[in-house]
Amino acid sequence: MLTVEGKEHARKIGEAFADHGIKASVISSPMCRCRDTARIAFGEAVVTDAALREIATADRERTRAFERKAQSLIAGKRGSSPVVFVSHRPNIDLLSMELVGEGELVVARANENGELTVLGKIQILP
Repeated sequence: MLTVEGKEHARKIGEAFADHGIKASVISSPMCRCRDTARIAFGEAVVTDAALREIATADRERTRAFERKAQSLIAGKRGSSPVVFVSHRPNIDLLSMELVGEGELVVARANENGELTVLGKIQILP
């Protein structure tokens, strides 16, 4: 469950996108904090899948299943609008090969396989 501060931070993230006229396709972990963050920031049109759960304690098979599903969903949403992937730090670290700080957004370009090339990071303060 998100704290009051977490909900406010999610609203600020959504406002930052809206202020720049950015309408994104949203993919989220099914875990409640990620799902709630995605919905508060971007609305109800959130794609999720059980394989997108947090992987910090996952075995190799589940980690690979996460990576395949995440890349497949990201590749399937590629197009003229950006894709926002709301997930857990270890999951983002794996996909981006970057260490991500709390509340940090990674900006990346996805290829046709859903593999990411990191372009930079954005910090939206709570």
